[in-house]
Amino acid sequence: MTRRIDIPYFRRGAGAAGKLEVGRQLCLGIWGINLTSKAQHYAHSYLDHCNELRSLFEEDGLLRAKRTEIVELVGLVKQSQHKTVKEIEDEIRKAQFYWIAPQADDESIQNVLNFAIRLWLFLEPDLSNQALTLAEVVERSLPRKSQAEGHTKKHRKSKTVSKAKAPIFPFAPEKLSREKDQSLIYLPEDFSEKSLTRKGAIKLEWSSYLSDHLTFMGKSRLRIFRHASAIQGHSTLFASLPYPPGFLQETERTLALLFDPVGNETSKRTRRIERKNHVDLEAAIHSLITSDARLDLRTYPYWQERLREICRVYEDAQPKSLRQWWFDRRNRFNWATLWAAIVVFCLTMIFGLISSVTGIMQVYASFRA
Repeated sequence: MTRRIDIPYFRRGAGAAGKLEVGRQLCLGIWGINLTSKAQHYAHSYLDHCNELRSLFEEDGLLRAKRTEIVELVGLVKQSQHKTVKEIEDEIRKAQFYWIAPQADDESIQNVLNFAIRLWLFLEPDLSNQALTLAEVVERSLPRKSQAEGHTKKHRKSKTVSKAKAPIFPFAPEKLSREKDQSLIYLPEDFSEKSLTRKGAIKLEWSSYLSDHLTFMGKSRLRIFRHASAIQGHSTLFASLPYPPGFLQETERTLALLFDPVGNETSKRTRRIERKNHVDLEAAIHSLITSDARLDLRTYPYWQERLREICRVYEDAQPKSLRQWWFDRRNRFNWATLWAAIVVFCLTMIFGLISSVTGIMQVYASFRA
């Protein structure tokens, strides 16, 4: 779960209004997101993402960096993404940011680059091979087309760059076998955040890393990527970004699948979740497709294995509380049997209580007589 860090510069100003303004300026400067007055609360999630990373890399001077300099750093990396890792690190050193020590070693400079990539692209890069370009660093971390299950790599808290070549994104499997087509090709019609939490007792966790999206922590805590506006803006610039074709658009559609914005009730529920948890979700409304296609796993080549696993957990979940029993009507016979038994039990208790009270009153009346 994302931590909130107290960082003086990023939190100065008129209380919450000051934080909101800093978040808005970060969104515009780094991701090109111009938040409207109705969507300004989205800024909190991006500010928290930046603050968490600044705390993670505080020994490398990031806590002393001003907002404008962080925007400048990310801009430098954007412009240099076709250069090698070594060349980008040299560019960072030449920029002579005041918060980077003049005698900073190579590891410290690499950590600054690591910070910029995590902040901008929402992923954890492997920068061990300095001869690669930024686009190649991301590409080498992407999965090959395979039917293997998507990995559930956990978010590392250590700032040391891992040398393991674990994929950042889920596998994009090849064409499914006919046996799987028959039974696992479509998601259930009620597949949504509301059903997963009410019927399946699945709790949502929020992540700023695409590698965590649609993975479970434990048995029932599902991690969801929380920056829909950023990937929506990125998806319009796919030619200049190191993501695979169609990946960002598909990620948007998974958010629209879970938080279907059609209908006033669903939209209000999504907005309540956004404001309560400081997440950005409703931007996925633009990625809606026809109802038949949205439930077809073949339309999710990158995320289908994780969606299939979520569906399996959801369908295997059994009601354990009266609240779950009330909302879970997938087996209508069991649902009707249970609530009929509860109604009969309650009526029996009520009539029994009435009979007991009546008997006591009769005894009392005869005693007085």
